[in-house]
Amino acid sequence: MSILESFSDYATMTQTPEATAGEKRVPSMFRVRLSTQHVSTLDVLFSKAKETKAVHFDIGQGTNFEVKIPWMISESGYQTKINGTLMMIEATTSLPFRELLRSETLQINIEMNYPIKWNAYQEWIFTFTASKTTLHSIYAHKWYFQDLIDDWSAKGPPDLLYFVPYTWKFQFLCKKLELVTLANEFNWVDTSSTNQENSQIGN
Repeated sequence: MSILESFSDYATMTQTPEATAGEKRVPSMFRVRLSTQHVSTLDVLFSKAKETKAVHFDIGQGTNFEVKIPWMISESGYQTKINGTLMMIEATTSLPFRELLRSETLQINIEMNYPIKWNAYQEWIFTFTASKTTLHSIYAHKWYFQDLIDDWSAKGPPDLLYFVPYTWKFQFLCKKLELVTLANEFNWVDTSSTNQENSQIGN
């Protein structure tokens, strides 16, 4: 049974047998690689109260992603990997105060572990490594990203017949991080496009 077939019928996957002499060569992995030669943009969209919002990313030349999907099933299952590096990234939000993140490089590593049984425990590991990063933080970001999570997640309780237990583990590594927040009097934020009069605290 192939990995793609096992997604449709909730069946227990079978371990791929070892190749024997005389058999045709079988591919062990499906691999896709994407790289940019020019400045590119990426929008992560979500909605709140029928209003479309976004986290907008500008990424520089040399950004690359690689996806590895195994076509062999081991005794413990299989592991899908996604690796990538975003170059000269700048992220903004749809809030009136748009600034969010600027970074020279952002490395992304995702490991998704799938067991033999479709409803057995899964563990996904996300690792983000940023270098020479400036992060802007205001209180409104808390509710902004909470709305994104709410929109992307399931609304109803899970059905026990199809429930799959899993854990997502996140690790953030920052090299030369500058955290910038606002310290304006009366908690007021200047969102004008030019000559902003905001008092900032950097750490």
